[in-house]
Amino acid sequence: MMAADMPQQPGDLQPGRAGRLLSWLMAVGRRAGASLQTRRVRTLMLVAVVGAVLVSLGWTVYGNWETLASYDWQFDLRYLGVSFGCYSAALFLSILTWHAIIRCLAGLTDFKTNARVYLYSAMAKRLPGVVWHIASRLYLYQQEGIAKTVTSTGLALETAMMIVAGMVVYLGSLLPGQRGLLGGGSPWLWLGLAPLLILMIQPSLLIRAINAVLVRLGRARLEVQVRRQDSLLWVGLYAANWVAGGLSLYFLTLAIHPLPAAALFDVVGILALSGVVSLIAFFVPGGWGIREVSLTLALRPYLPLPLALAVPLLFRLWLVLGEIFWVGVSAALSSRSGH
Repeated sequence: MMAADMPQQPGDLQPGRAGRLLSWLMAVGRRAGASLQTRRVRTLMLVAVVGAVLVSLGWTVYGNWETLASYDWQFDLRYLGVSFGCYSAALFLSILTWHAIIRCLAGLTDFKTNARVYLYSAMAKRLPGVVWHIASRLYLYQQEGIAKTVTSTGLALETAMMIVAGMVVYLGSLLPGQRGLLGGGSPWLWLGLAPLLILMIQPSLLIRAINAVLVRLGRARLEVQVRRQDSLLWVGLYAANWVAGGLSLYFLTLAIHPLPAAALFDVVGILALSGVVSLIAFFVPGGWGIREVSLTLALRPYLPLPLALAVPLLFRLWLVLGEIFWVGVSAALSSRSGH
């Protein structure tokens, strides 16, 4: 009997099955290689961004050295710990709210992925130029299969909800006897907020506007639905975020110099207001100067002038170091899980 005529044993692979198995193994290998390459690119990008932020941080310290060196710094580590805890809570609330937004728009329910993208893009926000924060988030979500239009819509909703929440916190801080900026409860202030308040009550209007633009451009419409209860929840979470951030600044200042309890309202309110102004003036990289001047005005009645000038700068450095810490934690967890 010829070899070709010999019957196949049950364990033998037929040529067709062997070919399919080989093709499948090659496809798996290509996907694994592409995934490894993507992880390498992300790691290199993260290292580059953190390095650039550290250089920017060092340049900031160098450029403001006289202001920082003009005070005999002595820190109360207990208040520093409380400040870092409040900052971490504020960051977690921001991540949680963004997770809720992108889950609503794109159906991405993996909290770890959304947290990683948020943290990495938050680092890019510290770089000169407004484009890096937006571009990094668009790129990272595109790697997850989410269209740029969906991520852009999420960014627009995030900004609008943060502005509304910030103004709610600021106006809530204007208790009787408290000092107010921008006219406090001026009707002009509410008039400027009216479009955003309408958007909070009817978030579907933003989706309709974006779809109208997409149709005009000949692109696919967004098939998403944002409910009123969703937007109200996001505003509430962002309001808590602003308060936690204000508490972080208050306890950071308290770690350096005594502050009366009444200063807490001013610090929380002015931090929210300065953050809103920097969000509106998005063309200013990282809100440079806006927050510092506003916080100096708020702290001046409670601190010596050199310290009132130095604390806002110190707070910026504190935020950057906190972001680097949590980005490192996220990178370590992602590396351990293989993402």
